[in-house]
Parts: sequence; structure tokens; C-alpha cells
Amino acid sequence: MDLHFFRLEPAEDFILHSHWKASRICETCWVRAANEREARMIASIRLTGPIKSKQGYADEPWLSTLLVRCLNDVPPLAFDNRSLITQSGATFL
Repeated sequence: MDLHFFRLEPAEDFILHSHWKASRICETCWVRAANEREARMIASIRLTGPIKSKQGYADEPWLSTLLVRCLNDVPPLAFDNRSLITQSGATFL
């Protein structure tokens, strides 16, 4: 399976959207994945916390094409065997 790097970037116009309450971070990150859908799923799994809304678990932003742009891009940091790196340098296996 060919893995590529994807940059997931929160859309500035929607940074205050309520869905962001479900995410541990709200910053650009890089993911190694086979395709965009998988990159979004990895970000969703790694960055979504157990935040509850009145209707149940809150929707989270990483799967939304409106809230997050996803582009092929090489990360500016050493990736090694990590699955996700944030712009500020936080890493997730």
C-alpha cells in the first residue's frame, strides 16, 4: 500500500464552529495515509476527545470538508513512524 502525506488545515472562516469543541487541537497537522478519506479518519481518531453534546457525542471537525481542507503535502518535521504530527510539534503514534 502506497502511503502519502496529507496536510489537514482548519478553515479559518470556521475556526469558531461548535464542532471544534470535540477536538483536542485546532491546528494544521500532517498525516501519513493511503488517501484523503483515511487521512481524515486518522486525524479524527487521534484528535477527537470524548466530548458530549446535549444530543450525545458532539460531531467532530476532521471529517468535514467544510471545516478542514486536506491536501497532499510533505511535513516540515521528521515523521519517523508516527501517524500524525501537528504544526506545533505534538506527535501521535
